[in-house]
Amino acid sequence: MRMQISAYFILALALCLVLSFASGNANAVQLRQSVAVSENVVTLGDIFMDLESAADSAVMRAPKPGKSMVLSTAKLLQLAKAEDIAWVPQFGDETLFIERLSDVIGRQEIFAALQETLALDGFDENYEFELSSHITPIHVAIGNSAAIDIVSLDIDSRHTRFSAMVAAPANDPAAQRVRVTGRIHRTEMLPVVIRRIDGGETIGEADVAWRRLRVSNIRNGTVASMSELIGMNARRPLRAEMAVRRADLTTPILISKGSSVRMVYRNGGLLLMALGRAIEDGAAGQEMRIMNLKSKKVVIAKATGPDTVIVSQNGLIGFN
Repeated sequence: MRMQISAYFILALALCLVLSFASGNANAVQLRQSVAVSENVVTLGDIFMDLESAADSAVMRAPKPGKSMVLSTAKLLQLAKAEDIAWVPQFGDETLFIERLSDVIGRQEIFAALQETLALDGFDENYEFELSSHITPIHVAIGNSAAIDIVSLDIDSRHTRFSAMVAAPANDPAAQRVRVTGRIHRTEMLPVVIRRIDGGETIGEADVAWRRLRVSNIRNGTVASMSELIGMNARRPLRAEMAVRRADLTTPILISKGSSVRMVYRNGGLLLMALGRAIEDGAAGQEMRIMNLKSKKVVIAKATGPDTVIVSQNGLIGFN
């Protein structure tokens, strides 16, 4: 009986100890799982939860903007002891990941700053710029000026390539620097078709627009005016937004081979007319061969309408 009472007593004592330990842990300071800070220091409140005081006390420098750091178990224990904080690891080794938030200056912002600087050097709207290197984003502290400083800019003798050193934030001795390289393209305004044009299709006014194209992509015989495009037929399919060569165009057929036409000859007050048949296709204003249906002779005439040709003095032979 005495042994049974003793066993109950030991069990009750162990239970009290467990409950007392659990209660103590419930009130203990807890470690945060992860931290993201925007200032240049890390406070006790950033690291530990449920602090009764000193939560705003700065205890270390934060990582650089966009960077991170990890506090080991040993570092956390050392910090807790130094600041008299009741914290012990609950799950063996515990670490804390601390990230520094930042404003990011990326490719687009850096490219815009370079364009402004190149424009001041005389590279105006007649030039196009292309970045040829990977650009590492620049991280700056949140709320700081995101102005970009072009520290140096080198342009080759042919004005086709550039190299620049870019820094941000501007006028900051600790600014992050990145090197950027790229190409410079001279451009020219040219008319292009703004949609695909199939072979044989007539190009209308709504199908063309002015575009700025790289001179290096412009070949000999490229159409340079709207009048050379509008009303012409595509000899072969034309790609949208691309320069068009004259060799890719043909004048629309006004009179088709085999068509019946009215042959007209004028000389002062003299007017002669006869019926004929086209021996070949003819475009507007183009000389073509016409057979006189009455005499069966062939004359040279110019197509002026879908069924009319004008016979010149030189082509009069065989008219009658």
